[in-house]
Amino acid sequence: MPEKLRRSSTLSLYWEDGTLVCEDYLTHRRAALNADMVGVLDRFSKPTEPERVISAARTQARALRGAVRQLRAMGFLKSDKSPAESRLSRWHWGHAAKHYLFGTKDAHRYQPQEQRLAYAKGLMKAGRQPPLYKSYAGRTKTRLSRPKTYASEANRTLSRVRNCRDYIGGPITKAALSEMLFLAWGEQEKIHPAPWGTLLEKTSYSGGNRHPVEVYPVIHDVGGMAPGLYHYNVRDHALELLKRGSFSRLVRRIGNGQEWLRGFSAAFLMTAVWSRTMFKYRHEYVSRSVFCDVGHLSQSLYLSANALGLGACTTYALDHSRAESFLGVDGIDESFVALSVVGRSRAA
Repeated sequence: MPEKLRRSSTLSLYWEDGTLVCEDYLTHRRAALNADMVGVLDRFSKPTEPERVISAARTQARALRGAVRQLRAMGFLKSDKSPAESRLSRWHWGHAAKHYLFGTKDAHRYQPQEQRLAYAKGLMKAGRQPPLYKSYAGRTKTRLSRPKTYASEANRTLSRVRNCRDYIGGPITKAALSEMLFLAWGEQEKIHPAPWGTLLEKTSYSGGNRHPVEVYPVIHDVGGMAPGLYHYNVRDHALELLKRGSFSRLVRRIGNGQEWLRGFSAAFLMTAVWSRTMFKYRHEYVSRSVFCDVGHLSQSLYLSANALGLGACTTYALDHSRAESFLGVDGIDESFVALSVVGRSRAA
């Protein structure tokens, strides 16, 4: 039976500097196309035998055959859906969310410190940095006194929270790890909002109480625990061992080789289980809320770590594909979204 080809379902067309670009946001392949090539793609909206398309055109058969060959080589035409494309077809969110979430995946690339410094200097030469403050000239101002004392220990802890990128190494206690996990990602209580059945409440807000974020601790130096990759089981407040071993170097590679990713005691790889949020909220706009959830959780980790005399940091400069391979998640139903680390801070 002759082979049939179909157009990839993850293509976007847009103008860029006067050139029409076709991009497959799932594979990150891009190519400039002319109107004729777009017309060829349009003929393969359903599985179709290439020779039928070519014979139906009657003229320029050789050029058309070459166009089909090129589009297939780029993956824009294919014989069947890839497993990732099939899973993505189950998404309730539309093209805008898919293109953003997968088109920007793995976009960050490691640069040595001297290259980053040269890049920053180039930006400063090219133009002025945006102002740090915004104010309205000529408007009445009411001066506020800075607090000298705080109303609660929580507020005092918050006043001390800083981003920590300087760790001295050494162990943290298992009790400290348990406390941070429970206060950042742990279940605080259950709620029963009709008609959704049972949902969870945590210390951080989550849109619709959907809590799509899972966390996978990588234990490097925690007293009484074997180094390895774990999954945090929220229901049982327990750690499930997935892989035994020392993975601190791999964590640094997942963080795109950033120099400060050294000396931490534990790392937390956060993923998003999209269906939890997508089940209730069908518009792709709500994909933004998942990243807000990550920020809320990160801040909860900062607060609990600081109260324990530890430092914490979250980074989004990531090698998503490497992390997903390490975690054993597919990147479609469950995607890697953020990396946090904790440890003994030099500034403590």
